[in-house]
Amino acid sequence: MKVDPVICREIHCSYAGVAFHLSLTSNLTMILGESGNGKTFLYKALRNYKVMDDTLLLFDFTDIHRVSDELKKAVHRFIIVDNADIMLDDDMRNFIAFDYQNQYLLIGRDPRGLMVSADNLKSVHFDKNSRTMELVDAV
Repeated sequence: MKVDPVICREIHCSYAGVAFHLSLTSNLTMILGESGNGKTFLYKALRNYKVMDDTLLLFDFTDIHRVSDELKKAVHRFIIVDNADIMLDDDMRNFIAFDYQNQYLLIGRDPRGLMVSADNLKSVHFDKNSRTMELVDAV
């Protein structure tokens, strides 16, 4: 499922000496990858970026008991969920799949229940020479 983003098409920021260039082509993007490939590092960079962008709403494992209620109240927000596999139950995945009022960036390993296509699945690519991180199509 591919719907134009309702909030954000690009994010450019720096964190811990790394420049981030993120292009978003849908209202729902899932970042996939194994441990150690930079997913949580990206989340930390976006948490830092939130200071400059109040449309961002971020959740990690410390928010597991409030994520469901907060997502259902959100309107016109760019919502980022780290460890989405753990944070989102089947009801929340279904809610997100049909939510066209918000844009989501989900970080995890399991896209089941989100009704996403290959266009929605990304992975993190880090270029050591230029110290840049970007999203690329998941393989």
